[in-house]
Amino acid sequence: RITLLENIGFIWDSHAAAWAEKLYELKDFTRRRGHCNVPSTFPENPQLATWVKCQRRQYKLLRDDKVSNMTVDRILELEKVGFVWEVRKTVDSSSFLPPGMGRMKVAAIAATKASKAA
Repeated sequence: RITLLENIGFIWDSHAAAWAEKLYELKDFTRRRGHCNVPSTFPENPQLATWVKCQRRQYKLLRDDKVSNMTVDRILELEKVGFVWEVRKTVDSSSFLPPGMGRMKVAAIAATKASKAA
């Protein structure tokens, strides 16, 4: 039965499928616009704008060691298309991660979580 369902395209993990669909839309946006900074109000695809905001929010939660749906794999996928995690600049830039530090910080978070679980 499982094979029959998979042969007709049954989706077992709808959350992962929805995330992958939005990533595809972001890649298409990036291809057409030359960047992936989707405006917070984007009439052409408001759902994509909301999704992008949600990715940034989930990243911040992960970075702050809070419950998050963001994963290291998702971060890497988003960074492949040039995703910008912090779009607003403030006078105090110490709260922002320097370029390239995002992966190291996330790797440290993942290692800490793994050691707590063990």
